[in-house]
Amino acid sequence: MGRLRSRRRWLWLCIAALPVIGGVAWVGREAGDAGRPIAGPPTAPASESMLAASVPRPVEQPAARVASASEATGSARTIRQAADSTEDGVEICGFGRIPKAELERPEKQLVPPAWAVAAEAAQAQRTNTAKSQLAARLAAGSDVQRVASRLVMGDNEGAAAIASRSQDAEAYRLGLQGCRYGESSDPPPSCRGLDVQGWIQRDAGDARPWLLLASQALQRRDVAAGKQALEEAMRRPKLSAGEPLIVAAMKDAPSAVADRVSLGSVALDVMSRQAAMGDWYVMTALGRYCSAEGIKDGQRLPLCQQLSRKLMDAADTLGEATVAQKIADRVGVPADQQKYTAASLKTAQGFFLDEWGVGFGFDCASIGRMGDHFVDRAQRGELKIALAWANRRNPAAAPATGASAALR
Repeated sequence: MGRLRSRRRWLWLCIAALPVIGGVAWVGREAGDAGRPIAGPPTAPASESMLAASVPRPVEQPAARVASASEATGSARTIRQAADSTEDGVEICGFGRIPKAELERPEKQLVPPAWAVAAEAAQAQRTNTAKSQLAARLAAGSDVQRVASRLVMGDNEGAAAIASRSQDAEAYRLGLQGCRYGESSDPPPSCRGLDVQGWIQRDAGDARPWLLLASQALQRRDVAAGKQALEEAMRRPKLSAGEPLIVAAMKDAPSAVADRVSLGSVALDVMSRQAAMGDWYVMTALGRYCSAEGIKDGQRLPLCQQLSRKLMDAADTLGEATVAQKIADRVGVPADQQKYTAASLKTAQGFFLDEWGVGFGFDCASIGRMGDHFVDRAQRGELKIALAWANRRNPAAAPATGASAALR
């Protein structure tokens, strides 16, 4: 199975689906590793033009000849005809069947096979059309939807410009997130007017900007400033959404795009953008601050206990929930007071692996199902969906109290 999966790496879906489960595994592993230095945020360009976002980037071929468009089309057609004559193949949405033997053949350095080039081109065209339809609908909406419209099209600078003029905290946060929270060494002009303090001013009751400030201080190894920011976070009554772009862009997406396959295509693109500008490193830093070694400090223990309870009450992603549960176990929160258990989270992660990882198909029905999932995820949150499924599949892993009832 592993060998067959590796042969599919040219497929756009294999690459695009990785952030669904990859972030959960990474955050959980990093939060439990207290021996390594706290990592900073991943580096990424602060913006990309709409043109660059709408045109598929060519694969670099430094030492190999790239087939012409006509050759690729002819070769792909031959492969598709061969697959259509046998049941032994994989269905690729909008392209046809690919023989299993073709998937398992040895790869040739950096050159993708012709069928992969053709399939990727078809997918890019479908995605770009759906993105334009979704962006147009969002552009006529609220401030947060207008910011999301620009981000969907890869126009981070345009998103920042809208956010800077808005008094809506969600819109401002989304634009700020597209600007990497001001952490770029050379931000574009529109990003220079956004900062975390502006986010706090627009919503003084949100703990999330203070958690961000805490993680930034801890990454600088300024433990005193990190502790102070954490204390501020604990005084705030709420925690805003962990996946704001998915929430803003996908709630009303079904009415904006042509069909379920288009919905799935744009959902995968939105998911990838959310993952690229995500703040998983915040939870990583907090998990390490509340490590087994860290809580030996008498001043940290009560603060970490508060943090675990706040995250457990408000987290809406599997990654944040995993950090919360690990800290809760570490600081001695009784099992019957935990909203979810390590076992239920493990089952939930297995659900995502089975559903959207190794078990995910490349046919049109599977892509449509992905779209439906992200609309649901925008409305209910990743964690609630996954835990509801996990508790149905493995009731023994659910908390002993009624704390999980709301997750069903």
